[in-house]
Amino acid sequence: METVISFTLSELVGLIGTIAGLVSAIGLLVSYAIKVTKRAKAPMEELKREITYLKKRDEEKDKKIEELERRLGDGDDHFKELEKANKMILKSLQALLRHSLGTDNPGALTKTMEELDDYFLDK
Repeated sequence: METVISFTLSELVGLIGTIAGLVSAIGLLVSYAIKVTKRAKAPMEELKREITYLKKRDEEKDKKIEELERRLGDGDDHFKELEKANKMILKSLQALLRHSLGTDNPGALTKTMEELDDYFLDK
């Protein structure tokens, strides 16, 4: 027994229409799935961009803090030097006052003057 598949023209047109409808439905479903996926990913992408921005800003602030800490650390040396200079000035004034009050101790004045000279030479 031989089976031959035969279609009439109207059946063939109907079959092609059905196949075209299925392909269109599948395309529509795939398109809808892609659209839903993009919408679902959009908040995640926004969060990733925000995290990247915040990390970059955090790194910039860390660099700024390091720079300020370095500059403040350098300031400690400057304050120590100012303290030393102030002590030298006060010591010199004290020696001058004692001398002018009549202690008549030129050795102390000379010694203080030498220390002051040494201080300025170190600068």
